[in-house]
Amino acid sequence: MTEFDERLAATFGPAVAYSDYARGDVVRYQVPGGAIYTGTIIWIVAAGASQIEGHADQPQKYVIERDGWEGFPDFAISSDILGLEGPQEPLIREV
Repeated sequence: MTEFDERLAATFGPAVAYSDYARGDVVRYQVPGGAIYTGTIIWIVAAGASQIEGHADQPQKYVIERDGWEGFPDFAISSDILGLEGPQEPLIREV
């Protein structure tokens, strides 16, 4: 894990082992209220126990850097993602 990955994990939570989408994917997604945006997945947080006592366990979440937005990233769950957007960069993974 790189230093950057370690910082992301410390900020957002541990990385997931498997997911429907990958870091670097450009996706269209919907936020509460119905607005639809395009952005790049920068981190995928594993499902786990809530860090707030008394709250339900948390689902897997995608941390998405919204196109044209310089604020804090958006969070989306799988059902919020409408699909991939535009051409995707090829991803080479170790086998």
